[in-house]
Amino acid sequence: MCAGLGLLLATSAWAQLASQTALVGTVTDSGGLVVPGAHVVAVNVGTKDTYEATTNSEGYYHIQFVRPGRYEITVTMSGFGPFKATGVEVATNQVVRTNAALQLGAITDSVTVEAKAQVLDTDRATVSETINQRAIVELPLNGRNVWNLATTTPSVLSGPSSDIGLSFRGAGQREIQNSLSLDGINSSSNLLAMTSMRPIADAVTEIQVQTGSTSAEYGSYLGVHINVVTKSGTNDLHGSLFHFQQDDALDSRNYFDNPALPKNPRSSKQFGAELDGPLVIPGVYNGHNRTFFMVAYEGVRGEAITSPIASVPTALMRQGNFSEISTPIRNPATGQPFPGNIIPPSMLSPVSRQLLQYFPEANRAGTANNFQGPSQNSDNVDQVLARVDQNIGNKARLSLRFNWHDSYNVNPLNALIPIVAVTQPRVNKNWLFGYTHTLRPNLHNDFRIGYHHIDFDTLNQFAVNGQADAGTSLGIPGFNGDTKFGNPGIPSVNVTNFQTIGAGGTNWFQFDTTFQVSNVLAWTRGSHTIRGGFDLRRLSTGRRAANDPRGRFDFTGDITGYSMADFMLGLPRTVIPATDQIQGHVGGW
Repeated sequence: MCAGLGLLLATSAWAQLASQTALVGTVTDSGGLVVPGAHVVAVNVGTKDTYEATTNSEGYYHIQFVRPGRYEITVTMSGFGPFKATGVEVATNQVVRTNAALQLGAITDSVTVEAKAQVLDTDRATVSETINQRAIVELPLNGRNVWNLATTTPSVLSGPSSDIGLSFRGAGQREIQNSLSLDGINSSSNLLAMTSMRPIADAVTEIQVQTGSTSAEYGSYLGVHINVVTKSGTNDLHGSLFHFQQDDALDSRNYFDNPALPKNPRSSKQFGAELDGPLVIPGVYNGHNRTFFMVAYEGVRGEAITSPIASVPTALMRQGNFSEISTPIRNPATGQPFPGNIIPPSMLSPVSRQLLQYFPEANRAGTANNFQGPSQNSDNVDQVLARVDQNIGNKARLSLRFNWHDSYNVNPLNALIPIVAVTQPRVNKNWLFGYTHTLRPNLHNDFRIGYHHIDFDTLNQFAVNGQADAGTSLGIPGFNGDTKFGNPGIPSVNVTNFQTIGAGGTNWFQFDTTFQVSNVLAWTRGSHTIRGGFDLRRLSTGRRAANDPRGRFDFTGDITGYSMADFMLGLPRTVIPATDQIQGHVGGW
């Protein structure tokens, strides 16, 4: 929650990483003297974007806010032969220097040089790495999650993950000190600096990682700044189709799996397509050199089955017969053991008998670790990423980009029984509108509006299946939170050393939103560039949640000497009544 205004701006961590991309250089004659008034033209080979500048009294030119790509730079001056540099590669947030030495002669006498990749940015004291498109597409990347490529750079490590998503630790700082952005627009939660968005690899042109010595525009946070840059179209039509599949063919068995049974099945399919190029409507509009598009789709369909083990009540325990264990079962009324460790049927709790339906039947010998069964989880993702870039002459450019990411994860924690399993639908939306304008040869402006929103829910099976009164039907006074508060499910039941039933913190709803407006104005004077601007953000997050909204019962064995016996008698050690969920929202500028 911040706003900043000044000549050297200290903005929030998600500032526009692309706003420092520039072409600079000094023009001299064959004797090394500077050449003022030389005309410099830089042309993007792919899109034909054209940028023009004139060298100042120090022979210096500075072209701000250029689009990443490969450039040809031409320098002309009356009385000198033209100079041309080809193959000048420009990456996001990189200042690329191309000096020109003009030779005396006619305009037909030209000098052409092939540029080499700039290993170091010698014009700024920053520490950064750029991962290019080839590395993004060709490096082995599990799940094709492009964020993970940041860990291939020095001092960046994977941070803790949660239901919200993944995070990083970098530059010696905790994950909360880092920023994650898509085209410079925040793409992480405001509370935890984690992201659940997963930009489509074929639609990403590069990833920039800054780990130290950042400028004032990134000064609010101390850690790593990771910016994923999406593709823009060019004058040539390009596209790709992809399909990646993993299955259980080469998987080894789990140590505890039954060797007599087939291996647990597992399948993960990741598929999609990407298309980019000029926007052309035959007979209506020809967007070559002007209007470019990029659109991509990706789907993920993943399913896996595991075979976890749990402890459940045996067939005898369900009848109140605890003769299988040596621990004496005390009668809470007399303090004396029940004869034969058998509880009379008349003393068994009718509510506990109803709750037994949620425990699976034991299928292994013994009183502990006596149930093993299949636990199935699935992860389905659909996302669309689209972008349009428009050139308005040679001085102004518009960009509009949208990323929609929808995921639906069932039983992500591999719960053994359905009543404990959760379902997590999640929707991410990320928008960008950008406008770059060359006001004068030495004055450039970059304006952007961005929006990021996350909707993240955690639901139990009762909410998913529309069972509204399962808890009320148990008949426990005061534990009708499912109907009273509109929160489907049963109370949480914890029996020490046995499988828990009921999913306590479910039907949890959370959102996170960032709206940001930023502007950077760059003015070149001599060989110096002065930058100023603002970054204004509205941050908000909210949730409707409670840890045990339908109530909770803990059976510990303090009453009878054995936890399952306490449960069968309906005598909990701890009781937490049902309560309505708390709905809260915080936000600020």
